[in-house]
This record gives sequence, structure tokens and C-alpha cells, in this order.
Amino acid sequence: MKQQVTGHKEAGNALWFILLAVALLGALTAAISRSSDTAEQSGDIERYRIDASNLMRHSASIEAAVNNMLMRGVGENQISFDNEFVSGATYVNGNCSTSDCLVYDGAGGGVNYKTISSTILDANSNGEATFTEWEYSGANAVEDVSTTEPDLIMFLSYLERDLCRQINRLLKIPEVSGDVPEDSNGFEADTPFVGSFASSATIDAMDGHEVGCFNDTSGGGRNYTYYQVLIKR
Repeated sequence: MKQQVTGHKEAGNALWFILLAVALLGALTAAISRSSDTAEQSGDIERYRIDASNLMRHSASIEAAVNNMLMRGVGENQISFDNEFVSGATYVNGNCSTSDCLVYDGAGGGVNYKTISSTILDANSNGEATFTEWEYSGANAVEDVSTTEPDLIMFLSYLERDLCRQINRLLKIPEVSGDVPEDSNGFEADTPFVGSFASSATIDAMDGHEVGCFNDTSGGGRNYTYYQVLIKR
């Protein structure tokens, strides 16, 4: 009889150890899963930070190039963004008759056109005509940057939302209701700069910011858009 009791006790102990091992294995699996998720999120954040820095560095180089051209005597109406990467004569400026006023020329701005990888953009916008293209406009004003006159602005639309948020975080631009600032009235995106300025629209919710990212919710389909003021007017 005593041997039977001992056997039951040993069986009970073995079962307890098995249950403990299962519990520990479950806890370990959960910890590994959480660690993997955290590492993946950290990797995404770092990728967005690198992409954001690259965009801002490039647009800052264009701003510097344009302002250097102005200091050398090139008129703001002569600035030309004509380049070999955008098809057609989209940015041919009739006021620019020498290479001195070409931003993407060694004799002018001396900078290279930066092609955009589709990996930083929203794949749902892949069919848009200007997908992966930098655009330049003299038909928008950013309030509180200078006067109410339209500024010369370069922009890139169709960004991923998280990249847009990361850009603003690096620039310390506050979110609105926990998200990217919205422009519900729409900005003028379809008038390429070819030498003239026209006050058609404002970029809302970005007052005082010469560079940043906003969400175009006007129905124009531009969605998350990065911009840089090149000439404050």
C-alpha cells in the first residue's frame, strides 16, 4: 500500500514539472515574439528615419542651389527645373536662355536630380502620372513663412503615412489629433513652375514651416505630401 501512495506522489510530481515546463515554454515563446515585434518596429522606424533624412537633405541642397543662383544674378522668373528625368517639356522655362539658370546643370545650380524609389511611396498611387517625381510650383503660399505672395516650392506626393509622420517628428512639427496635419482645401499641384508665380492656393495647417509633410484630404488624390520652400516671397 505504501508503495502505491509513493507512486501516486511521484506521478503527481512529474505532472507538476511537466505543467511548469509548459508554462515556462509559453512564457519564453511570448517573450521571443514580443522581442521580434519590437525589433521589427525598431527596424521600420530606423528605415523611415533614414528615408526622411535623405529627402530633407536633397531638398535642402536644391534650396541652397536656387538661392546661390539668385545671389549670382539669376532672376527668380528665370529659374528652370528642366531635367532629363521628367518626360516632355514640363519644366522648360522660356525666360531661361543660358545654362546659368538651369538648376540641374553644372553651370547653374550644380546639383543632380534625385530619382525616387517607389518603396517609400504608397503603392496604391502607383498609377498616378507624377508617381516618383519631384514637382515644382509657384502657385502656392505657406502662411507665416514670409508674405502672402506665392512661394517657389518643390514637393513629392504619395508618400507612405509613417514616412510622412517621421519627417515631421524629425522637424518637430506637432501632430494634429494624433496624426499628420491635414490640408482639406487642397493645394495647387498641377501647375508646373516655368517662370511665373500665381497665387492659387495655400498649404494649410503648416503655417510657419518652410519644410514638412501634410496630408492632402481635399480629394485631389495627393495624400501624404512632402514639401520644401525654395524661395520665400
